[in-house]
Amino acid sequence: MDADLRRRDARAVEDPITAIFDLAESVDRQTPKIRKMLRYVRVFVSLWCFLDFVLMIVLAANSPEGRVAVTFLLFFPIVGLLFGIRFVSDARTRLALFILACVLGAFQALSLGGLLFLGAVLVALFILGFVILDLLQDLRSFFDYFALRHRVIERVRSADPVVYVPEGKDAVARMLSHLSATSPSVRAVLAIPSALATPALLTGRTGLTYAFDAVLRSEPSAFARITGLGPAGFAVFVKAARSFPVETLLANLDC
Repeated sequence: MDADLRRRDARAVEDPITAIFDLAESVDRQTPKIRKMLRYVRVFVSLWCFLDFVLMIVLAANSPEGRVAVTFLLFFPIVGLLFGIRFVSDARTRLALFILACVLGAFQALSLGGLLFLGAVLVALFILGFVILDLLQDLRSFFDYFALRHRVIERVRSADPVVYVPEGKDAVARMLSHLSATSPSVRAVLAIPSALATPALLTGRTGLTYAFDAVLRSEPSAFARITGLGPAGFAVFVKAARSFPVETLLANLDC
């Protein structure tokens, strides 16, 4: 194959699977730098939102028609609504909360009296800062998930290609035995009697109930839940299929 064509044509790769792994590794090498950049941007936007808050209070106090108390008190429902958007999954509810925050922001701009235009700009930048922080959190979660998947793929690639079937009375017991032998974290959690449920019925966010042959849970500590620091915990869901997964899926779809 022509070398120049190989550089210009994205389809001209000798081994697509190897190319995909190489691409994932190149992205993973940039992940620490991207995380550092996201941290700096998050700190900068947070400082700007705080300075925006202080500046609006100062402007309301220096404006002849300004109402400092109204400007200050309106920050609490606006911030509450903007934080609430983060924890709401329904798109219509999120839009309604955002519109309500903008309406309160308009009243806050009016509370600055004669500095209405400057107040509108500051309110818009304050709300925009919270939107940017929310998007940065989503981007950070994406890179954390990408790094986790990459570590799993790397571990599978570096593992012994010869896999010995562990002992067990059924497929579920053999799977748990394999995880216990290959993962110290799973082995430590399996030592806790209440961490393993066989079988288990779990209810999802939509209200549907799902049946699993085994569920292993490692709950995070209260400190990790509040601060996000420390082990986040994990869960392993095991479900045995009566045949190959594709055949089982086709049977469930009645194809």
